[in-house]
Parts: sequence; C-alpha cells; structure tokens
Amino acid sequence: MIEINLLPPELRSKAKRAETVKPTGKQPVYLFYIIPALLALLVCVHVYVAVTDAVKGRQLASLDNKWRSLEQRRKEVTEFKKEFDAATNNINTIQQLTSQRINYAEKLNKLSLYLPKGVWFVDLVLDQKNMVLKGSVVSLQKEEFNLINGFIDSLKKDYGFIKDFNSLELSSIQRRVIVAYDIVDFILTGTQKAK
Repeated sequence: MIEINLLPPELRSKAKRAETVKPTGKQPVYLFYIIPALLALLVCVHVYVAVTDAVKGRQLASLDNKWRSLEQRRKEVTEFKKEFDAATNNINTIQQLTSQRINYAEKLNKLSLYLPKGVWFVDLVLDQKNMVLKGSVVSLQKEEFNLINGFIDSLKKDYGFIKDFNSLELSSIQRRVIVAYDIVDFILTGTQKAK
C-alpha cells in the first residue's frame, strides 16, 4: 500500500508501524549465550555464599572460644559487683545512722563555752531520750538564779546545741549553805527529739 503525505516533514504524524516479524524457523542465537551465563552466575553466587558462610562460621567459633575463656573473669566480675553492692548498702546504712546520731562532743563543748564563772557541773547523764545535767552555783553577789537563767538562755539561743532537743528546762533547784556560802544545786533536763 502506497501512502502519499503532502504535509511538510515537521508536521507529519509519527505513527509507529507495527513491524511484522517474519517467522524464519530458526531459534534466536542469544538464548544459547544467556542460559550458560545465568548458570555461571548462579554457581558464582552459591560459591560466594558458601565461602562467606564458612568464614562467618570460623569467626563465630573464634568468638565462642573467647567467650568461654572469659567466663571465669565474668564470674569474678559478677561476684565483685555483688560485694560492691553490699558494701554500698552498708555505707548508706552507716551514713543514715551517723546523720541521726547526736554529736555530744559538740554539745559538751557548747556547755563548756557558755559556762559562767561560779557554775560547775556535778553530773551529766545521757540516755536514749534525755540529757540530765546536775550542777551547782555559788555567787558572792547573790546572783545564783541570774547565772543559771543566763546559762540556760545561752544554750537555747545556740542552734547547734538546741537542734537535737525538744525542750531544755530547769527541773529542780535547791539551796544549801556551806561555811557561810550559799550554794544552789540545779538539775537541767533536755528531752531529745525522736529520730
């Protein structure tokens, strides 16, 4: 069939023609080359996978041997960690106990620091709940009670001393005379705070 197209070449439609394949009766030659190439590629992939598997197996065996050789050390580290945790718990318990204890050395220092002239201590008893301080006072100016009250007020104003006590009270006062000197015996009681 003859076609006549009078349009200029730039305006012509570019329709694709279906090419007709003429059966020649021959098999395409490229199939003889593709099948062996695919088989060779498949063999290469299998060889690569097998070699990689063998290498990884040896690496795994080597790492497994290292893991077994480190098992004793791992047990030692685990045992050390248990001992360390137990020691840490003991340290925490000791710190809690020491934070709850009363520093009596500091208290005795404060008692000595605020002690006025003419006042002395006879007895100091400390137990779980109370501090009982027995003392005596002598004054030539007859100011025994002022000395005792000033001493107690100084202790109450000092936070370092009073912080561990709920109360600090004068519980007993008795006057006695020794060779023309008036001596006042007193008992000071401090109730400790519950910890």
